[in-house]
Amino acid sequence: MLFYIAPNGNDGGPGTEESPFRTLARARDAVRECKRSMIGDIVVYLRGGVYRMAETAMFDDRDSGTDGHRVTYRAYPGETPVLSGGVELGGWSKAGQLLYKCDAGTLRFRQLYVNGERAIRARTPNKGNYFRLLRWDRDNREIVIDRSQIGDWPHLDQVEMVVQQYWAESTVRLAGFTVHGNEARVKLQETEADILFVRPHPPHAQGQPFHFENALAFADAEGEWYKAADSGDLYYIPRAGEDMATAETVAPMLETLVSVAGTPDRPVRDLVFEGITFMHTGWQRPNECGNLTLQAGQYNLFADANDNQRVGRPPAGAYVACAQRVRFERCEFRHMGATALDFHYGTSGCEAEGNIVADVSGNGISLGKFNDPEGNIGDAYNPSDLREVSTGDRIANNVVRRVGLDYYGSIGIAAGYVKNAVIEHNDLADLPYTGISLGWGWLHTDSASSCNRIVRNRIAFSMTQLCDGAGIYTLSKQPGSEISGNLVTDIKRSEWAGSFPISAIYLDEGSEGFRIFNNYSRYSTPEDVHLHRTGDNVIANYAASPDRVAAEAGLTEAYRDLLEHAAAAGREAEA
Repeated sequence: MLFYIAPNGNDGGPGTEESPFRTLARARDAVRECKRSMIGDIVVYLRGGVYRMAETAMFDDRDSGTDGHRVTYRAYPGETPVLSGGVELGGWSKAGQLLYKCDAGTLRFRQLYVNGERAIRARTPNKGNYFRLLRWDRDNREIVIDRSQIGDWPHLDQVEMVVQQYWAESTVRLAGFTVHGNEARVKLQETEADILFVRPHPPHAQGQPFHFENALAFADAEGEWYKAADSGDLYYIPRAGEDMATAETVAPMLETLVSVAGTPDRPVRDLVFEGITFMHTGWQRPNECGNLTLQAGQYNLFADANDNQRVGRPPAGAYVACAQRVRFERCEFRHMGATALDFHYGTSGCEAEGNIVADVSGNGISLGKFNDPEGNIGDAYNPSDLREVSTGDRIANNVVRRVGLDYYGSIGIAAGYVKNAVIEHNDLADLPYTGISLGWGWLHTDSASSCNRIVRNRIAFSMTQLCDGAGIYTLSKQPGSEISGNLVTDIKRSEWAGSFPISAIYLDEGSEGFRIFNNYSRYSTPEDVHLHRTGDNVIANYAASPDRVAAEAGLTEAYRDLLEHAAAAGREAEA
């Protein structure tokens, strides 16, 4: 059975090639109807073009394949369908020597894309540079900086301060400041202050880098933009060669484009997405609450002085939970405002293979729960219902580039408490923090994690911004797990990173049960393997066959064509 959708289609039609549907949701409903007598695979072809989505396309167990058959949503051969959560803006006019202006109304967004390129949220100092704070005054809940670094900017409560704290960053909204000689004492809004000054981790230290964002006064460089909250005016400084009369300008709004969510009793099964481009997702929570990253892109909901902390999980452009054999193949995830693709919990035999993940504000691909949302972050995750544990999932042959663009503590491929997971033959580059992270928690105790494999991945230019991370990083006890055949290249400590360790492979607190062998690192300054109070691991023959590791790591032959397609999204490692 075949159905078709097209951007110029009609949901009132039959969904044929000659008279296609217009929306993914209408095609989904048609599939539900014909599934009652499913005797073979069902394919929904998406014709090329942009599908502007105002709401999430929701899939549940009613959308499963049955009797061994699959339901596939596939790009029409030779065409590129784009699911976009963005709103197009236009009507630009000159607003000064450098600035252009248009009316964006009441829309609120944290990213902007002009002619397919991410613009820079107006900031000081400009991109690539940072101030350094003088010290933290945790008793008075103030950040002390040099007086010259802050000004009486209009709409000060809309200005954000982004502070780098070793392995994470804190994005906080300002409440005000006072001047004392050459110092300024910065006060934050209560939601952030109630957590940031209480939690002991990530640490607070003198000299940590920071910058300010989101004031018109900061717009002084090509590619910078600012949205006025009161008037709705959107300001932008064009890059060389951009004509704002014809420029495509997109503001991302929708947080999740596709949600595939079953229940433990009624999982989604045998659903495939193939060749589809997912673009222009946003994330609104930081506008209202700031964003205090704790680790692996997870953000703080609560903290106290005893290091009790709870974390939340950012949204994803494509979200999967309680699902079996759901597969994303040769899709693209670009211009994401939080996580790109998330297999959250209760997944089994799910796969992400041959996808391109690039230009992402948060994590690239996430897998498994990181903790019980109602529990403390350090508690081992052992759910009474084992169906919640992501088991036997596979992340393979994906190209991951330029993640963590807004939330630096994000990760290329991040897995929490998972079992029998396979992360293999991926190619990752341009990462402000860790490339592949596996595990969560800081205790040498049993948890839901075991028998996981990180094999034959190629990771280049990780740790470009932060520290206390690696090309491959682990936490927690994971008996029967393996890290082998991986190539980690081009790690050099950033001038903005703190003094915590950086390495090719990093077994952090609680890491046990790993066999680590025949990996290879090159063009890098850190140590090959860093151990932090770990035990019961076997590390042998670190680079027994470096030439073979270099040849076999990264994409398998069937997917190497993706590298050329993704080259513009990030640097490549040296050959």
